[in-house]
Amino acid sequence: MTDQEVEKLSLAYQSLVRWIHDNAIDGESTMSMLFKAAMTIAVANNVPKDEVMSVASTVYEMERFYHPSNEDIH
Repeated sequence: MTDQEVEKLSLAYQSLVRWIHDNAIDGESTMSMLFKAAMTIAVANNVPKDEVMSVASTVYEMERFYHPSNEDIH
């Protein structure tokens, strides 16, 4: 990835995290909305279910291992 692509991804991620923290929706509903959006993207891009589940599992285990606090998420 180029530096410009990394910067775009970083800004997009920061915006998403800011929305998650600032919206008036509880955590469970926010998670449901994000899962719905992620699955819509996966289906639209013909990503196999086992690949989607593998990515979700890997991210979950990584987050669980690091136990980030709200201040650590960036």
